[in-house]
Amino acid sequence: RSAEVSEPVQAKSIGKCCCSSKTCAASIVYLSLFYNVLVCSGVPISLGVMYPELKASFSSTNAEAATIVSLAMGLLTSGGIVGGILCNKIGARKTIAMGSILSFSGAFASYFAENILTLMFTLGVFVGIGNAVVYIPSMVVVSEKFDTHASLLTMILTAGRPAGVLLFPIIINFLMEIYFWQGTLLIISGFLLNIILFGLLATSPLLIPSSSRKNTDVQKKTWNFSVLKNTKLVLHRVCADNAESKHHEQYPQCCYCHHGRLLHRAWL
Repeated sequence: RSAEVSEPVQAKSIGKCCCSSKTCAASIVYLSLFYNVLVCSGVPISLGVMYPELKASFSSTNAEAATIVSLAMGLLTSGGIVGGILCNKIGARKTIAMGSILSFSGAFASYFAENILTLMFTLGVFVGIGNAVVYIPSMVVVSEKFDTHASLLTMILTAGRPAGVLLFPIIINFLMEIYFWQGTLLIISGFLLNIILFGLLATSPLLIPSSSRKNTDVQKKTWNFSVLKNTKLVLHRVCADNAESKHHEQYPQCCYCHHGRLLHRAWL
């Protein structure tokens, strides 16, 4: 009988994980987001390593070659508003995938570029905007997934930006010594395409902690004019502004008292 009792106990201990499922899910989500921030920040800023090779390959001027890097870095920092609007409209999951496809397409198409003007659009514009679109939703997902220590985790996640700036120049320089700039762009496009995979992992409903599921059901709106539906509030503002414009110059104290009475009546 003792042998029969001990067998199911051993069977249960074999399949037991070393950590809880919630901890494993949180780790996968956070590491996926860190990869996205690392790549989308490091690649555009590190394109300056390719500056001499691009200039020599296309016999371009310093200004033309520098425009590629300037566009990528400028759109990375200023294109975040596009990512924020898309994140509110279609959600972080689709926004990250869209940005990854855009940046991948730009880097992959740069392999076939025949002039410096083409690289300005493919490597400068598409890679810059695509990575900017990825960055904002990746930061938003932290607050959606983690209820506790969200501010601390966000602060740590921002460390992926300088880490990418330090890491990718070394990677790009190493790859260019072996594969030249065209082969390097193909490999970099693979890094950018992997953002889709890690974005899907980070935003997967199966990996959302149970304490944070309620936050994903909140409807998001880019512009919210629902306050204008409150008739009493609108009437109060119209009457108050009218009273203030007529009596403020001559009777300022009376104007404020009248304003207060209108406020009281409007909400009755």
